[in-house]
Amino acid sequence: MTTNVGVTLAVAHSGSPLQKQTRERAVIVVFVCAAIASGIFAAVFSLPSAATVATIVFFVFAGFVLPRAWIPIALAILIPFQFYISFAGALNLRGATLFVFAAALRLLIERGLSRNWSRWYVWMIPAALFLLAATVSAIGAANRYAAFKGIYDWLPVFAAAFVVSESLRAEYWLKRLLVVLSLCGIAQAVLGLVQSRFSLSQAIDWMRLPWIGIFSQPNVVRDRLEDFSFNWILDGRVLPFGTFINDIDFAVFMAAALALILGLLLASRHAGELIAWTIGATAVVVALVLTFKGSGMIALAGVSAIMLTFVIRRFDARIALFVLVLSGVISVAAFFFFDSIGQRILYLVQRELGLVSVSGRSAIWAHLLTHLPERWGFGFGLNNADWLVDPLPSARGGEFIFAIPAAESAYIAALIETGLVGFAALIAFLGAVLARAIEGMRTSVTPAWRVGILAALVAIVLGNLTVVGLTSDQIGILFGVLIGMVFAGTHGRT
Repeated sequence: MTTNVGVTLAVAHSGSPLQKQTRERAVIVVFVCAAIASGIFAAVFSLPSAATVATIVFFVFAGFVLPRAWIPIALAILIPFQFYISFAGALNLRGATLFVFAAALRLLIERGLSRNWSRWYVWMIPAALFLLAATVSAIGAANRYAAFKGIYDWLPVFAAAFVVSESLRAEYWLKRLLVVLSLCGIAQAVLGLVQSRFSLSQAIDWMRLPWIGIFSQPNVVRDRLEDFSFNWILDGRVLPFGTFINDIDFAVFMAAALALILGLLLASRHAGELIAWTIGATAVVVALVLTFKGSGMIALAGVSAIMLTFVIRRFDARIALFVLVLSGVISVAAFFFFDSIGQRILYLVQRELGLVSVSGRSAIWAHLLTHLPERWGFGFGLNNADWLVDPLPSARGGEFIFAIPAAESAYIAALIETGLVGFAALIAFLGAVLARAIEGMRTSVTPAWRVGILAALVAIVLGNLTVVGLTSDQIGILFGVLIGMVFAGTHGRT
């Protein structure tokens, strides 16, 4: 035992590639054995939970044993397909969260063994300040459970950013990650287009299938199947929603995926790649348009602005052809759905005027801001903003009702829930990320890929102007992965 400890310490202080690999493998073996042992123990003493324990062990095991370069790829696949795990009857764990936490712990341990604690990323300081403000606000929150859960919801975002930035080293692996994320987006778009052909009864029956809970948030599915309160139902029509419960998040995800696809398309050098990514982009655009979600359209506008700026600066015949084709696709899609889009725009305007459906966002924000002076420093606690808005009068289907609205903006919610301190930290965090993304685009040898990443970040940031989704199941980890891609390699380390 003494000899083994001495060897381990010697390896920890050495720096050769062979010894580094030995150190990493030793860490992996120790934690894999611990995970397997705990899994066997739990399975033996709780046989009905054996499958759940085995699944949990699998995701933790994967986080520790996968080669570093493959961790971001695996995480990308888990973004749209979260793999929900039912635990203890009511608690639902996410495979993606377990995986990214295990991978982050592994990388932190490896840093500790090599005593390499001096390396950090500029987003970490504002992120830490934001979590500190959220913790202070949670202590005095009316609903402490919701407030501390809000802090927990942010952890996968920061863990994903850390894991990807630490694991991604070469441009070669960056392209692989971009391709996987783009293919996941296309798969979601195709699934959404298929769903748009469902009748309402077919969609409900599909959501009641036993295995759907693996891919869609089980507790929300159970609750919303009771009253059909899904956001992907509009006037009795099924909107594309993929594996998402909320097709508002689906729309923002589609806009971010489109940005990554366009980056790959602009960097394509072969006709086959150009055609394939054009077809993929078309599917994503149509699925996004069919959601009729304002947040998705805002996100799409942000993507378009970034891409247009890039195209104007690097104009050539190939890019001109691409812009022409894409403009044609968007125009044709808009033509076929002109009536539906027009009705949706009219509905949004009427809602803001308080004439139809739920109360307008401007009224909700005005109500929330009146509470800011009460706790302007650190706020009311994450996930507590919804409880501050009094039931507002609405007209739905000609019937006068009272509805309890959501905060309807990630930034208004952050301001109210974490106060000026937390809000300033969040804005500094976003500013640091976007600033480094712009710098990376200017200095990279593959600027088209980098502009795709920047545009995807902008899609998420702008999409959350009218929705609270920075930490939602799929969007949150995608957000973290994009941040990690920005700071990966030599671009983000300080």
